[in-house]
Amino acid sequence: MLKYNEKRRKKILAFLKTKQTYGATVKQVAYNTRLSIARAREMLVLLLALNVISRTGKGNKISPYRYYIVTNKAVSIVDSNG
Repeated sequence: MLKYNEKRRKKILAFLKTKQTYGATVKQVAYNTRLSIARAREMLVLLLALNVISRTGKGNKISPYRYYIVTNKAVSIVDSNG
């Protein structure tokens, strides 16, 4: 079961907001938000299921998943809640 954590969500969305052009891999998200890869992946999966973010790539070493924000709602949440 995925565990929702508001602080993690805000950190990840704030970081992804800066990576709109190319998106970011799980490792990049984890490193830049100071979360473990497991915690970053867990929150990315949850945000993906909620259609707040999207991903590209095949999920392998040559073409890793790259996550990016797709909704204006997510951007406004980051802007209003910091």
